[in-house]
Amino acid sequence: MISIQDLFQTTAIACFTVDDEKRRVLFSTNHGGAYDVWELHLDSLETNRLTFLKQHSSSLFTYNGSVFATFDHVGDEHYQWHRVMDDGQVIPLSGEENGSTAYFSCFTSQGHIYYSTDHSNPLINVMRYDVRLGTKTLVQKGEAAPIVCAAVAPDESSYVYTESYSNTHVPAYCMMKGVSHPMIPDAVGPYSTQDVLYDGGDKIYFLTDYGEDFHYLASYKPSTELFQKELSIEGENMKGLCKAEDELILTTEKGVRDHLHRYFPEDGNCTRIDTPCDTFNQLRATSDGTLLLLGSSAHASDAIYRLSLDGRWECLTPYRVKNKRVKPVAVEYPSFDGLTIEGILYRPDEPNGVTILWPHGGPQKSERLKDRPSCSTWR
Repeated sequence: MISIQDLFQTTAIACFTVDDEKRRVLFSTNHGGAYDVWELHLDSLETNRLTFLKQHSSSLFTYNGSVFATFDHVGDEHYQWHRVMDDGQVIPLSGEENGSTAYFSCFTSQGHIYYSTDHSNPLINVMRYDVRLGTKTLVQKGEAAPIVCAAVAPDESSYVYTESYSNTHVPAYCMMKGVSHPMIPDAVGPYSTQDVLYDGGDKIYFLTDYGEDFHYLASYKPSTELFQKELSIEGENMKGLCKAEDELILTTEKGVRDHLHRYFPEDGNCTRIDTPCDTFNQLRATSDGTLLLLGSSAHASDAIYRLSLDGRWECLTPYRVKNKRVKPVAVEYPSFDGLTIEGILYRPDEPNGVTILWPHGGPQKSERLKDRPSCSTWR
């Protein structure tokens, strides 16, 4: 028999980051019953608990071996940045912002955290916090719409920010020497921008759906203000982007599952990478180009995986579900107008003649092959 506790007490991992200096992965997980920050040493795969706040973290950052993390307070989702000391003590970086929320953040090798906050401005301001000096500076004030700092140049000579007018209209701008330049010049109509990445030279990569049904890889050159479509994959919506040495790693979604691709900008070659899970939450690369992937499947809970040089994935996090799960299959069927609908089918080991239908709404989100203990444990 399966207990109710087994259906809900599964391990989840909210986010992670890589500390190259100390060869470890920092991640926020509810392993142990409540969310805290843990560390995993890449050489020994040993894990240790760093904090004992029992609070959820939405973002992590390391600088010179020091750990910085956002925490909310008893689930209020008002995340604030804190420094995690070696003894587990957690110190807020800005006490005056209590009660407000620190949104999406960017980090630099100079020890700066660029983050957006609704403190003193409902349209959100972009702030820069210097972890070395403990000082905070206003970078940009939101005026026309809520703004988010999406990426910062390696030398911090420029940065990219987005303005959010709706879920489907999020234009991006490159701020250079106090002048704002649209990443897609003369753009008309609603479009969105996400996952912005400086390549280290005079090119910025990002994902956009401008003029298309799905997000694709595009680039922008600040020196010439040239926008260019780089790569699209038929039928797949690009949703994530990171750089590993001289290649770009792209995550895409198609129907109920995600896919991973390796793209070489120099020759335009793009190949798919097999993955150990069906849906992805986060992708990172270490300084030596090693890929780390946080994901789950409908029959397996969150885990962090490492891609070895021989192309095999290794599960780094030592958490496993207690009960054997049913691995579902993706099925397709025609709607009343001929449109193909995709669904997820769980088949029990011993059918009892009962079928449960779980319709999922939309249109911007659909059911995925994610961890669903209440579905996959019924055998």
